[in-house]
Amino acid sequence: MRRPPHTTSAGEIELHGAGDDRLDVWLDGELVLRRSPPADMHTRTRVLQLDAGVHDLRVEYQQHGGAHALRVRWAPRGGRPRPLPAHRLFRAPPTAHDIRLAQRTARLELVVRVVWGALAVCGFAFLAARARRRLRRSSWWKNRLRRRVTAGEPPAEPLSPGGLLAVHAAYLALSALFCSNVFLLTDLNSHGILGGDPAANNWQLQWVSRALLTDPLNLFNGNTFHPHPNVVALMDHMLALAVINAPLSLLSDSPWFGYNLLILLAYYLSCVGGHVFVREVTGSRHAAVWGGIFWAFLFYRFHHIGHLNILSFQWMPFIAAALIRFLRRPTRARALAFAACFAVQALVSWYHAVISAILVLVLSLLHAGRQRLTLEHAALSAAAVALCGAVILPLAGPYRRSLEETHLGNRYVQALVPGDRVSIADYLEPPRATLLGELRDAGPWIWGEQTLYVGYTALALALAGLCVRRAPGAVRVGNEPARVTSTRWIATGVCLVVVGFVLAKGFVSSQQVRLPLFYLSELPGLDFIKGLRTTQRYSLLLYFGILILSGAGAAAVAARCRSTRTAWAATALVCLAFIAEVYPYRLPFEPRPYEVSRLDRAIPRLWRDEGRTPIVLHLPIHYFLRAHATPEAVYMLDSTHHWARVVNGFSGGEPRGFRRTLQALDALPEDRGVATLAELQIDLVAIHRTAPPDERRSLTAFFEAAPWASVYRIGDERLVRIDQASLQTALARQPR
Repeated sequence: MRRPPHTTSAGEIELHGAGDDRLDVWLDGELVLRRSPPADMHTRTRVLQLDAGVHDLRVEYQQHGGAHALRVRWAPRGGRPRPLPAHRLFRAPPTAHDIRLAQRTARLELVVRVVWGALAVCGFAFLAARARRRLRRSSWWKNRLRRRVTAGEPPAEPLSPGGLLAVHAAYLALSALFCSNVFLLTDLNSHGILGGDPAANNWQLQWVSRALLTDPLNLFNGNTFHPHPNVVALMDHMLALAVINAPLSLLSDSPWFGYNLLILLAYYLSCVGGHVFVREVTGSRHAAVWGGIFWAFLFYRFHHIGHLNILSFQWMPFIAAALIRFLRRPTRARALAFAACFAVQALVSWYHAVISAILVLVLSLLHAGRQRLTLEHAALSAAAVALCGAVILPLAGPYRRSLEETHLGNRYVQALVPGDRVSIADYLEPPRATLLGELRDAGPWIWGEQTLYVGYTALALALAGLCVRRAPGAVRVGNEPARVTSTRWIATGVCLVVVGFVLAKGFVSSQQVRLPLFYLSELPGLDFIKGLRTTQRYSLLLYFGILILSGAGAAAVAARCRSTRTAWAATALVCLAFIAEVYPYRLPFEPRPYEVSRLDRAIPRLWRDEGRTPIVLHLPIHYFLRAHATPEAVYMLDSTHHWARVVNGFSGGEPRGFRRTLQALDALPEDRGVATLAELQIDLVAIHRTAPPDERRSLTAFFEAAPWASVYRIGDERLVRIDQASLQTALARQPR
């Protein structure tokens, strides 16, 4: 909500804020207060200097379940907190229209519950009717008992080479269209978000890529968060992506070159994977085209455009397709293909490793019974599992240590915070970044974890897949027989939707009822699942269920068309409708070129003849300037220019003692800060222009007066070289 309070005189005020679960308070476009979940009602205070006149105040509040409360107050400096005066919060009193906007969410919740309830009733009614018809056919049971091996699936509809080329060209063009919102297609050195999570992820990618080429044994010992080891385990290692990026890094000095190409590859390979899998399920070339469009351009991927590790779920359809082919006819090549696809996806993110394992479990339980399982199935399955374990498990050790040695272990506690993480409305409400969201001027913003929009086109096709049934071969598209998706696949889609939704709701409900994910994480060896606290990401299973159901619906729609041309027109229409629904029309960023900071460019020139890697401290330390220290990630990414050891770092977790070290260094030029410079053997101190002017001047004067420091002026920034031998001597001479 946006409110313009009015002050009649200049002076200092105190702003007090508390919120359960999340509270952000912005004043004149600057974030001044933040309370992040898991939050309690302890009040946070910020002293502000205000000029006389009108100021823009924006209060953003999110409720994640459980108890809810919000309190924002103000006080004169040293005075008693008091409520914000209502008569000064608005230029004009709110109208009835404004009040109706606040009521819209509750009404939408009721509507979406009715829609999903009707969808569930239709699905279960359909499955019950199919089961009853089959039970009436006594001959079906006899044939089932006599049949030792199920006949192979009918052949898929062929697609001409020219048609296949046109489809892949469309996939690539749409991938480039979506990526153009993130980086300039004419400049792969550009990006829309040059700091925060994308910068931290990019540093992670570049470090692992470099380690693969130069020192694989130190893959987890990154050059940031000095002197702490194993810091790569603070985030996903993305080893599968680093293998692709390693040769790309040799083609360009820019860290964004390979990173941007990996985003483009994620979109395009998702198109190919969705196409292959849906064609495997339905046999319909029209449904296959739709499957590629749906799986690639889900808004969920763009919601995670700042998380390369999360948006790279392109191998999941390949896993499913390889598994189904293996169950139909077990061969060494098919077992190896399945193991390779699973390992590649699991080596991108631990979230994807767990989600892919659940997907494999559901598909195996529902489809293994279609074939007679033989010793060959068992032997090759064991070999595939052993191969995946041999590749994945060695990388689990550093993460186990990380949970003990860093604050990532706090995620175990956060996972058990009561509160339903998702609701049905989260999948039906279009985000404000889309056309529908912009027209409604409502809905979640692009960065909210509740941005889980499925798309009404996909849901309509899924409903068609549930309801429209025809006997196989009864309808023809052109000269090719149309296949109708089997009941088993429809049941698989429904099962994945249910499983994905239940897991996405979290570990404990708002009524403090333990959910299935809690019991899953309690199994021996699976306690690490509690560390995957952002359970909304299990929605990928729900999307996969929608992929199956909507693919069946697309096949049914194409089968009802009277000609091939009409079928292709219908397919193009639904694909374009979905693209129009999920395309991000309004974004809070624009792509811009990336440039390494002048200080980081100067470090190699200043240290070229030393024969060892320098240790660098960057100032200011943003942990003490803002609630979310995203600029620290820029220091990490800029370090890829010289690969010096950097004291700074930014991640979702921190090594134990890291914040204490930063507090001491932030106290420079105090004695404890100087002592920490000597303790960490820091060689260079980079003072950036983003430091407060008074702090920048005082630090410059201090280092210029110190006999153990040399100050180099680079524009309005400073690079200080520390003579550690002289510093140690000076400290030794000080009286104790």
